[in-house]
Amino acid sequence: MDPTPVAGKPVRRVLVANRGEIAVRVIRACHLLGLEAVAVYSEADAGAAHVRKADDSRLIGPPQAALSYLDIDALIGAAKDAGADAVHPGYGFLSENAGFAQAVTSAGLTFVGPPAATIAAPATREARRTATLTEPVAKYAGSLRSRPAQRRAWQKFCRHTSTATDPDSRD
Repeated sequence: MDPTPVAGKPVRRVLVANRGEIAVRVIRACHLLGLEAVAVYSEADAGAAHVRKADDSRLIGPPQAALSYLDIDALIGAAKDAGADAVHPGYGFLSENAGFAQAVTSAGLTFVGPPAATIAAPATREARRTATLTEPVAKYAGSLRSRPAQRRAWQKFCRHTSTATDPDSRD
């Protein structure tokens, strides 16, 4: 597979700027797409599953998230050092940070997510999703439906996969 983002630069290696189960899932998706995955980790997460499952890994700082997983310069430096073409923010941490998305693209890397301007736009989740539909980025089938409809769709999905877990069952 030869994935090519909108900017036209081929992506072969993706830095996953997250940890834990989120990072494991992104790494798995990268591998399914034939891409190499680079994990980042704090000193406390050196032996974590996401680090073991990645093709490569980079230490980004001490255990405190503010000094590691939220350190934009450390993440960009790790991506460049690892030879990554793209950065996937995962979920939480910097995934909805327009400054991070802009820093990634300014560093010459592909941000796997909506453009910084879309992230920065003040809007509800539904309005932001609608706006994103017009952006020149790869999209997946999703929904603008209400929460009950999303719950039914999730339950249907769970019946067809053994790895799905209910996102509302977490603390």
